[in-house]
Amino acid sequence: MGDVREARCGDMVIRFDGRVLELFGAGGDAEKRFHPLVSRIETNEGRGGALYVKVRHAKRSHGSIPFEVPAEHRPEAEPIIAAFEAAVLAGEAGG
Repeated sequence: MGDVREARCGDMVIRFDGRVLELFGAGGDAEKRFHPLVSRIETNEGRGGALYVKVRHAKRSHGSIPFEVPAEHRPEAEPIIAAFEAAVLAGEAGG
């Protein structure tokens, strides 16, 4: 397990310890957890330098958690999102 990293993303906090991505304050819920072996993540550039992120469980077509990372929070949040995305891709590749 790696170091625990967390960052503010607007009204919520994201946290990744190398095994589980946690979203605090996401979608009106107190907390959501995503394991990279059973999750998918999409990122897109937003307006004004924001980053749009959508995380969901791989076997579900509904129930995704979309959130926006404001431009001012991107420097802290992007490495966490990239690390989770890399873990998801490693899981898809079987390794």
